[in-house]
Amino acid sequence: MNNSFEALDTFLREATVISFIGVFIGLTALLLGLCFQFIIKYSFFKGLSLPLIIMGVLQTYWHSKSLAEVSYTHKHAQYCFKSDPSQINSGVISILLKGKYCSVSHKNLDIALITAGIILITCFYRSNQIFWKGLGLGLLIISAIFLSLHLASEKHLEIYLRSLYEHC
Repeated sequence: MNNSFEALDTFLREATVISFIGVFIGLTALLLGLCFQFIIKYSFFKGLSLPLIIMGVLQTYWHSKSLAEVSYTHKHAQYCFKSDPSQINSGVISILLKGKYCSVSHKNLDIALITAGIILITCFYRSNQIFWKGLGLGLLIISAIFLSLHLASEKHLEIYLRSLYEHC
């Protein structure tokens, strides 16, 4: 059972790092978007700034929330391990399944926004309306960055859940 707790501890530390990276990228995107919106007065950058600002705020919120949930899960797991180690798997699995559902919904949102960005870039490729090109590029870039982060997070979650199910 000690190996199970060590695996959980390792997983939660990795999840904490991924959440910190998400918060950092979200804040960076937000600041970059605000810089493009208020300092650079070029239409392309105005379009580029909107997805950076919106996704920066959303991702910062989601990853901050994830960081709090990881901290709660870690404390809950430590308590379970000290009081009744047999409950560590069942109590943590329900929490992690909720996290998996959120990760899948965030991944689907990222894929939809990448698709929207590609459509905008394609539709306005030969147009003089460069705002829409910037909007499409912004959607494409920020969503691709967060999709890679969500895929990494989901991979770690799948690996850990699989090992939990094998030990239950």
